[in-house]
Amino acid sequence: MSELKNDFETTEEVKQFVMLNSQSPFDSRYYKEGELSGELGNFAFTATTAQTYAPEISGDDYVLARISDVKILPDSINFSHIVFTPDQKATADSLATILSRNSSTFANAAATYSLDQQSAANGGVVGTIDPQTVFAEFAEPLMAMKKGEVKLISLPTSLHLVKVNDVIGMSKKVQLGTIRYTVEPSETTRAAAFNRASTFANNARSKSLSQLAADSMLSKRTATLYPSQRELQGYKDSREVIRWSYNAKVGASSDVMEFGNSFVVVSLYSITSEGIAPLESVKREIREILVVDKKGEMLASKMQGGTVSSLAASLGVEPINSNDITFTSYLAPEVGFDPTFAGGICGVQKGATSKPIVGKSAVYVAQVNDVTSNPISSLVVRERLEAEQQQSAFYRAYQTLLENSNIVDERYKFY
Repeated sequence: MSELKNDFETTEEVKQFVMLNSQSPFDSRYYKEGELSGELGNFAFTATTAQTYAPEISGDDYVLARISDVKILPDSINFSHIVFTPDQKATADSLATILSRNSSTFANAAATYSLDQQSAANGGVVGTIDPQTVFAEFAEPLMAMKKGEVKLISLPTSLHLVKVNDVIGMSKKVQLGTIRYTVEPSETTRAAAFNRASTFANNARSKSLSQLAADSMLSKRTATLYPSQRELQGYKDSREVIRWSYNAKVGASSDVMEFGNSFVVVSLYSITSEGIAPLESVKREIREILVVDKKGEMLASKMQGGTVSSLAASLGVEPINSNDITFTSYLAPEVGFDPTFAGGICGVQKGATSKPIVGKSAVYVAQVNDVTSNPISSLVVRERLEAEQQQSAFYRAYQTLLENSNIVDERYKFY
């Protein structure tokens, strides 16, 4: 990077130099002040075009930069367009000549000629966009247009007769030529890490992996794996872990597995077989469920009788008002996912107060102040249900075929 800096400082073709020398592609976007953070953002708006941002480390990259270009550009543009196919160029040119002189009939022309039916229904209006969010062949001529101007923009697959309705904000914007090189481990470093991992894997065959990890000051991760799982979370293309686990015995430790920049050693702690789980393996989960249920009973016993206001006062809490409870919602106001709440108030009449509703996350007492009816056609419901059933019919038939065939799918042991 230091060697590149000397040539980078003197080149007149910043973009081309970046394209030839950087590991990352040239960023053609123009940034306004505040859009680039840190030291590089400060450099972009304080340096001259002749100055160079010296090689600096940023994360895992060394960065070398120069200002490639500076322009005053719009922040956003509101525009309308009429879309044609390339073979309609004669029509597009004729309309461009007419509408550039008098654009008052642009909306009618869009409704008549445009292939973009969505915008045509609105007089050709696309809306307000940051022009740099679209491809350069369209953005560059668009940014050069003035408010009220009409112009034909030709693209490889379409023609766009564009009218600029408004130009919103004009800012100084900077285009940076940035050369990036990622700091990567050398073969020597990788070999040293692999040797360390291999020693660890050999020791794990006769000692506890947990103790080895602690002695080596390494963090141990625990994961529950399933046959159809594609990879170990956090490790790309790590299907090998799942395949190894389903062919190993409890207590076994693996050889070193390599995923990206990580060397992984796996130890199999336990296997949960199909069928009813042993009590020891699910005791913790059962206890958590029972604790929640018991707490719900205890809280519900304190919330018997009275109105919402009187109960809130006696319990020292504030009542919550909500105007958008629907019976298809799985959310309780200010609590989150808890479908028990909506189910609990289904049968409560207007003006009445519910009994305590023991949910998954809380206990509720609700007073129904008003009910709004929104009838749905039985035909619409029937069509929706039929569509859902048709979509799932093939899957259910396939699963039934598998069950009745007595074929056990064990491909996960091989692929």
